[in-house]
Amino acid sequence: QILKLEWEICSFLNIISDFSFNLSKIFFRLSNNFNKTIADFIPEKNNIYGWDPFFNSKSELNPESADLVLCLEVAEHFENPIESFKNMANVCSKNGIIAIGTLPINSNMVVPSDFENWWYKDDATHVSFYTEDSMKKCGSQADLEYLGMASERIFMFKKN
Repeated sequence: QILKLEWEICSFLNIISDFSFNLSKIFFRLSNNFNKTIADFIPEKNNIYGWDPFFNSKSELNPESADLVLCLEVAEHFENPIESFKNMANVCSKNGIIAIGTLPINSNMVVPSDFENWWYKDDATHVSFYTEDSMKKCGSQADLEYLGMASERIFMFKKN
């Protein structure tokens, strides 16, 4: 389990490293499993701040203080996606990057028949599901520029 977790984190950071940004302060909003190991993969640990709605709900960051906001395996838990996107944008600095990792709904999926068989929706804590277009819309509502997909599961945004 830990090796898989470490591989997923390394893979995520590798993919987003192709995007150019300053990593002086990093704010991450990750599932609790990732919170425990993310700091091991980023050298300047004193500039990494975590947030988790259940285990660490008090952020130490001021508005516009993070250069990179990572949101990995959390967006599917948002009860109010637009509000959550705005909260992430709030802690992101001007020209900062927000990277969101989640499994999107495939554009070829036939709803409702294919959705009923989609394993990802079976997790009772997964309450929000995204297409690329819906992800763009959430970002737009938070005044974020959509940069594109860094991989089939990672959506990139920039705060202007």
